[in-house]
Amino acid sequence: MKATKSIPTKYSGHTFRSRLEARVAVFFDVLNLSWEYEPEGYDLPINGWYLPDFLLKKNEKLKHDIWVECKGKEPTIEEDNKLNELACTTGILGGFFISSETFTRNYHTLTKYPEKIYFNGKSFYDHDLRGFGTDLDHYLKPLRYPLPHYIPFSRWYSLREELTPDDKGFILNYVNERDSGRYYPPLTTNEIKELEQTKSREAIEFIESNIAARNRIWDYIEPHSLDYFGEGDDDVSSVPLFKKAIEVALSYQF
Repeated sequence: MKATKSIPTKYSGHTFRSRLEARVAVFFDVLNLSWEYEPEGYDLPINGWYLPDFLLKKNEKLKHDIWVECKGKEPTIEEDNKLNELACTTGILGGFFISSETFTRNYHTLTKYPEKIYFNGKSFYDHDLRGFGTDLDHYLKPLRYPLPHYIPFSRWYSLREELTPDDKGFILNYVNERDSGRYYPPLTTNEIKELEQTKSREAIEFIESNIAARNRIWDYIEPHSLDYFGEGDDDVSSVPLFKKAIEVALSYQF
């Protein structure tokens, strides 16, 4: 079976490497998001050369910059690792936009929103408007958060035990004990010195990243900070805007 070739596509003064990238740019424009296409390449220390597709710039709609990588299918482990390391290296959130099906799937969901499907008295999408495609994290999967040290997501759990084979639960227990109610204090200089007596540098880096990862959940998700398209979880005012953005992106004549 022959691989499908990407079609270079011109839009807004750029020649995109694929039609998917161009449609994503149209989508961003309708949402009034500021973007840069292939702004800069990076020679990542572990995963080598990487030229990300988009950089979404923070503005009144977006609290954080976000790298956006467009893929026609689910990213490979290698692609996932590159985006993960890019986020950790640059300190900027990253996410994959996977295929034009993302538009179609979310449009279908948005269209059905007024009726809401319920099972056993509970909403099918469980909690709030994010499940209805009116928030950017519903389009960018998976999201990768900037951490102090790069650790491949595919190795996250197995590596945790490998770094402390004498006490496989040490890192997990050490981090859990720092929970002060939705916040995990970073390691102090004295704590690092104490850990250095018995643990490797890699184990200490893992602990630091694990602490940061837990805090990132609240930094980026609660309150939800990827966008300001609504005034709360139940605000449906952005539904027409997202529907229009998808319609324009899919129908745009390049």
